Amino acid sequence: MNRQYSKGGRPSRKEDEEIKLQIMCTVDEVIDKLGNPNDSLNLANKIISSPIDAEIRSTTSYLKIHDLFSNALDFILDAIDSDSLQSQLEQINQNLAKVKVIVNYQKIRGQITDNIAKVLDKAIDKLNDKLNSIKGTDPSDLKELRKLVENIRVVIDSFAVVAKRKRGE
Repeated sequence: MNRQYSKGGRPSRKEDEEIKLQIMCTVDEVIDKLGNPNDSLNLANKIISSPIDAEIRSTTSYLKIHDLFSNALDFILDAIDSDSLQSQLEQINQNLAKVKVIVNYQKIRGQITDNIAKVLDKAIDKLNDKLNSIKGTDPSDLKELRKLVENIRVVIDSFAVVAKRKRGE
């Protein structure tokens, strides 16, 4: 995202504060709407049009997170489709734990900021909560889980677009 600043290539203190406020509003809105499948397009638009690219300091590091997280989400969808969700819960939990570890590792390394880590951690927590609330193979529970997984996928894919945009690809 190419922004015009009053001082040329760098934002003024006021512009910097406005950008930070816009990022915080974006982060809070994404977290609030993670579980609402009707907001997928709005979430994608909000993330892609925001100045959140400053929150991803290393494209490669974010793409490592994206790869691991998208594989975990695909595994959940495959388990739903094959009616093996209950028998795959242990592997799903391990996959989500790996994602949580790499998210926090990249945050500690300074490759992503607290804001991006906060969104990703919240997505993992919402998934875990939903998985723990499912009893058996109730179709409505599985449909809600599928929608949540798909919504989270939109969010992480939108962050990937922002990361690639940052790198100029």
